[in-house]
Amino acid sequence: MVEVTVKITNDGNNSVESILIDLNGTIPKGIEVTKGDLRQIYKKIEPGESEEYFATIRGVEAGNYSIKLKTIYSDDSIGYPSNSTQITVTEKKKITYISLFRQ
Repeated sequence: MVEVTVKITNDGNNSVESILIDLNGTIPKGIEVTKGDLRQIYKKIEPGESEEYFATIRGVEAGNYSIKLKTIYSDDSIGYPSNSTQITVTEKKKITYISLFRQ
């Protein structure tokens, strides 16, 4: 089991409100969340500020995976899709890190 970090940064010039980070699809069958949640809600993120949260993921079967998340906020209901860096599950269940950035 490995702790995954999800980070969102407001790179814009204005505050962003009512932010939802949600799965864009489903978690790949080769991994599972054992602690925490990949879905997160924030009331407000100021320009230049970041928020991050954590979840624990366990590899179920060997393979290469990507977790697809989407960031939606009050001024943009379509949202920004983001993929994690490649997640590699080996026999030792090695998993890597997710980073989201608002563009």
